[in-house]
Amino acid sequence: MQDRTTLTRRWFVIANPVAGGGRVGQQWPALQSWLQTHLPNAEIACTQARGHAISLARSAIKAGHRHLLAIGGDGTANEVANAILEQQTVESRSVTLALLPIGTGNDWIRSYGIPRRRDRWLQMLADGNCLIQDAGRLEYFDTGGIPRSRYFLNVVGIGFDASVVKHLQEQPLPRWIRQAYLLAILRHLMTYRSTPGRICFDQQEWEGRFITLEAGIGRFVGGGLQLLPHARPADGQLAVTLARHTSKLDILANIWRFFDGSIGRHSKIDLRKVTHLSAEPLSAQPLLVEADGEYLGRAPARISLLPNSLKIITYNE
Repeated sequence: MQDRTTLTRRWFVIANPVAGGGRVGQQWPALQSWLQTHLPNAEIACTQARGHAISLARSAIKAGHRHLLAIGGDGTANEVANAILEQQTVESRSVTLALLPIGTGNDWIRSYGIPRRRDRWLQMLADGNCLIQDAGRLEYFDTGGIPRSRYFLNVVGIGFDASVVKHLQEQPLPRWIRQAYLLAILRHLMTYRSTPGRICFDQQEWEGRFITLEAGIGRFVGGGLQLLPHARPADGQLAVTLARHTSKLDILANIWRFFDGSIGRHSKIDLRKVTHLSAEPLSAQPLLVEADGEYLGRAPARISLLPNSLKIITYNE
């Protein structure tokens, strides 16, 4: 039995038509009708370009909306979360974020078991089970060399991971390939060189060649790879995975560890918990940066934690 109280709230819905390889746009007439039936008081808006969800959500909060529903994938959720965290109208935890997942990766929802099936998802929304999760703030340099900042709700990748994301944005694989990220890893691995860099974890410093650095709040990246198996979304700490330099053959021989959460058992992998970190290159080779599956720019970069800052609706079995 659904609790109509949550469903009849004044939701502001932000839909990304190109999410899921364009599935949202293709399904939009039927999806809009479904939304209007089950969320009768909702106000609906569609994004027109990358970054548009931020301005839509920011304006909605300023206009008095306190319940935001994103329709899309990790990128759409990231943009709406950025608006919630950067706005100054109300405390960020006064705004509730929900995601109807119709994206390609949808790694953020995996940490919570948020369902994709519409009936189960609607029941989740009706139940209204909320959790206050941590968020992160990334400071970096964009492709033009201008310093920027960005909030994230799942994972930041520096190095190889960001290079793969950049490659997929420039040369996307067909949407029917379910393991597109893994295929991109295998293809990209042949030409990628590990990067010398300096990383500061809280008060500790490390220098050397590394393949990738992951820092985040959620466990999953790249469509279900467990690169941060020790992450907990509300424990007040950033989970960090540092993959130090090793051979390509070694990576291929241990790629199964990406899936079962045993990555930390490899001798070249360091798992840590910190509150902030920084990374900078020690050569002319750039250190690329991505957040929540979106390529942003390059290091030097600084990552910090915002504990208990984002209120979300989650699945409660």
